[in-house]
Amino acid sequence: MFKYIRAIFRGGLRILFAYPKIRRYAKHKDKYSIEERYAYARKLTKIAFRALDIKVETYDLDKLPKDEPVMLVCNHQGFMDALTMIYLSEKPITFVTKKEARKYPFAGKVIYFIDGIFMDRENIRDAVRMVKLCEEDLKNGKYVSIFPEGTRTRDVDRIPGEYKAGALKPAYDTNTKIAYFVIDGGYTALSTKYKGKTTIKFKLIDVVDSSVYKEKNTAELAKEIENNTKKELLNLRSL
Repeated sequence: MFKYIRAIFRGGLRILFAYPKIRRYAKHKDKYSIEERYAYARKLTKIAFRALDIKVETYDLDKLPKDEPVMLVCNHQGFMDALTMIYLSEKPITFVTKKEARKYPFAGKVIYFIDGIFMDRENIRDAVRMVKLCEEDLKNGKYVSIFPEGTRTRDVDRIPGEYKAGALKPAYDTNTKIAYFVIDGGYTALSTKYKGKTTIKFKLIDVVDSSVYKEKNTAELAKEIENNTKKELLNLRSL
């Protein structure tokens, strides 16, 4: 309980007072540039991270291309994963996430007003729509982020589950580089089981050019990325 009370006093009230602007951006996205909306999302995320006493440790992010579209692939431990990426990236990111996330009072609206793509994981047609929207964003030079497990990790040790091959299709169709990451620790931020400061570790594992990954099919590449991510997660925890 003390953890939540402290967070409210350290920044929660500022976010609460910002809610009308959050709703305005979400309701009238067409009136504001993506750069303006995304910059505000980063501002809110930084307030939230300070309020929750979150420290972010990064590794090898300098290898991420800045001036071209990239598909960002990452394991998924909770909604803090997307917020961490917003916190770190000055360049706007489009996120693919489950439709249920749209209802989250803070994170859902933030992801929405920065042009997030919400999809019904049980609907094949919606998956096709998602792929087309991702391809359009990549062609327009954006970062597009997807969590190929399809849902957050349920394993008690937060070891990544199966990476879905279809999540990589937008990159294959547009010959876009794939950057894949490992993240660990965000699930502790709002949990009363974990006391004190939260440390989120975020590492860029590799950036793969289409000329390299197209030697494999999507299923083979998804499995390779999954296995590498599991290995790097264990390495990350030893740092």
